[in-house]
Amino acid sequence: MKKRILSMFITAMMMITAISVFTITARALYIDADKATELEPGEVIQGQVAKKAEVFYKIHIKDSGTLTIEHTGKDDTRVYFYNAAGDNITNTGTYRRYSFIRQGKSSFKVRQGTYFISVLGENTGGIGSYTLSTNFVKTTLKLNQAKVTLGVGEKYKLKATTNSDSNVVFTSSNRGIASVNIGAIGNVVAKKPGKVTITADVEGVKMNCVVTVKKAPKKITARNITVEEGDVKQITYKLPKDTASRKVTFKSSNTKIAKVNSKGEVTGKKAGTCTVTVKTFNGKKANVKVTVK
Repeated sequence: MKKRILSMFITAMMMITAISVFTITARALYIDADKATELEPGEVIQGQVAKKAEVFYKIHIKDSGTLTIEHTGKDDTRVYFYNAAGDNITNTGTYRRYSFIRQGKSSFKVRQGTYFISVLGENTGGIGSYTLSTNFVKTTLKLNQAKVTLGVGEKYKLKATTNSDSNVVFTSSNRGIASVNIGAIGNVVAKKPGKVTITADVEGVKMNCVVTVKKAPKKITARNITVEEGDVKQITYKLPKDTASRKVTFKSSNTKIAKVNSKGEVTGKKAGTCTVTVKTFNGKKANVKVTVK
């Protein structure tokens, strides 16, 4: 790495805040965190820096997210972004020595911690002017379910919603009980009875879903029902003890007499009888006689 010695001084300051001056020996910095000027996410700073002087700001990030830094002004200042250790951070969130912020906006994946921004004066005429504005967007993550009960051999799509463009990573606390793949949709496969936690992670933000696995049912039973024309009645069914089937489907043999929805709610259409077939994920069936009066 090329080293350089900078004699530093600040000759002017505009608008918002006072600026602290440091001496550095190379681009891998030794930062005096106590002397760096505090900068809040969303704050705008306008200032001037002398030729070959350097000004430091520190910004505290409380959550994982994306920090956008906009550098505007003349081409007489250089702006760099560092983590707390004095290493630069690239816009992919990995660490290296340099992260030069050109004129315009640069976005960085960051996690909870303290970060530093430096402004280096390069105006051959003496004074460089700059404007820095920052914006932080917290990474959000949601799952479509917080808990799920499945039968052995059953599959379930656990869906993650996030405002991040990073990949969501799913993991299982016990793949022998339930496994899960990697991606925006976590395809969970129930392996054997037990309980596991499926964790979705994006940029350090995590959400959990508790998956309970029971035996696959060997049968399903349901009672016949009678419903009036225009009325709605719920089909009730039972599975053997300690078994489960999250997916249960319903199908009417004659929708002109009675319709049934995905929840097992039957609507009487006209007088007559028909059969509603109730089916588990593993193909076990029960036939419900529906009488419409």
